[in-house]
Amino acid sequence: LAGGTGSGKSFAARTLLTGWIASGGRVVVVTRGGDYRRYGEIFGGELLDIDLEDPKLRLGPLGSQEEMRAAGDHYLEHLANVIGVMVSEGQLDRVQRRLIYQALKNLYAGAKPEPTLEDWRAALRAVAVAEAETKAIGEQLVRQIEFWLDGPYGRAFRRNRKSSDARLSIWNLANIHDDDSQGVVLAITSGVIARSIRRGPTVIVLDEVWSILKSQAGAALVETLYRTVRKEGSAIWTISQSMNDY
Repeated sequence: LAGGTGSGKSFAARTLLTGWIASGGRVVVVTRGGDYRRYGEIFGGELLDIDLEDPKLRLGPLGSQEEMRAAGDHYLEHLANVIGVMVSEGQLDRVQRRLIYQALKNLYAGAKPEPTLEDWRAALRAVAVAEAETKAIGEQLVRQIEFWLDGPYGRAFRRNRKSSDARLSIWNLANIHDDDSQGVVLAITSGVIARSIRRGPTVIVLDEVWSILKSQAGAALVETLYRTVRKEGSAIWTISQSMNDY
C-alpha cells in the first residue's frame, strides 16, 4: 500500500485485517506510531511500545529450552542471526559466526531451563579460550555484546522476553531513534514472526516500511519475508508514502 500522509493507508490495512482476524488468522504489525493501538485493544492483541529505556521492558532474545525444542533446528540459527546483528559492525566472518553458534549450542546443551544473553556471553568466553587462535576474536565479540548488556539498554536485554500466544502482536518502534537499535529490535521481531507462522497462517504488516529499509537488518528482514512467507501459507504487506521507497 502506498499513499501520502493522511490518505488512509493504515485505515485500509486495519479494515482488510479485520476479516482475517475474525476468521482465526494471525497478524504481526511493525509500525511507528499509535495507529494500531485502539485496534489492538479491541482484538485483545499484544501491544508493545518499544522504549529501550523503559525499566519494565524485557527484550532479551534467548528463549527457554522448551521453546528451542519446539522450534527445531532453525531456532539456534535465528538466535545466531540476532546476536550477529548485536555484535557486528558489518559482515561477520566465518570464524565469528562459528563462535557465536557454538556458544549457543553449548549453552542449550546445558541444564539451565531459561538461558539469558549473559549466559551466552559466558559460554562464548569458554568457547573462545579453548582455541588459542580464536581467543582474540572471542574477546572482540564479548566487547561488542557488552554494550547491550552493560550499557544504557542493559536492563532490557539482560531479561528474556516472554513469548505470547496472542494472535495479534503490534510492535511500535516510534521511540527508537538510531539505526543500530532498530536493527537489533527488528532482528528480534523476525523471531516473533517466525513463531507466529509456526502456529498458523500469519499476515505480517510493515507500516512505514521506509524506516525499516534504512537499516541493514531491516532490509534483510523484508527481503527474507518476501522470499519465504508465501511458502508457509502466510503473507507480507508493506505500507509506505511512495512507491519510490521500494
